[in-house]
Amino acid sequence: MTIGRALHFIKNKQIDALIHVNPMFCCPGVVSSSIFRKMQEDFEIPIIDIFYDGTGNPNRIIIPHLYYLKKRSKIGMNQKVAL
Repeated sequence: MTIGRALHFIKNKQIDALIHVNPMFCCPGVVSSSIFRKMQEDFEIPIIDIFYDGTGNPNRIIIPHLYYLKKRSKIGMNQKVAL
């Protein structure tokens, strides 16, 4: 997903979170990751960065975020969730 498309979806409230996956040591991924950090702060939407080198289980990184999103959807999107 491009930064522009992500911004479109965020501004139009079409997504609850964004998962940003990149290969390890990818320079464009590092740059877009820093831009996504700023977007996360500005729009208060979770953006999960995963830099993956082909080993391990990247799903372990996503699981806590899915728990947070599920809990957030139960109490209402505009309320903060205490973890």
